[in-house]
Amino acid sequence: MYYNIGEYSNAEYLAEPSDYFNSLHNLAAVYIATGRQAHAMKQMKNAAAVDNQMIDQIYSIGSESQRMIFFLSIG
Repeated sequence: MYYNIGEYSNAEYLAEPSDYFNSLHNLAAVYIATGRQAHAMKQMKNAAAVDNQMIDQIYSIGSESQRMIFFLSIG
């Protein structure tokens, strides 16, 4: 996200949570594929919480133009 708008130091800071988010999402996909929907839902909720945390961080420290660039990059 920050990488897309040229904020490399912030991108590095968020790299680990982003990887964690992707891992949770991938694990949820495995659970769905193996018929464990309750486990998948739990992982998707965890992934959503991490995603919300990243968005909050971006919006709390980014400028208006950086926020707009980020919003357009995910839309």
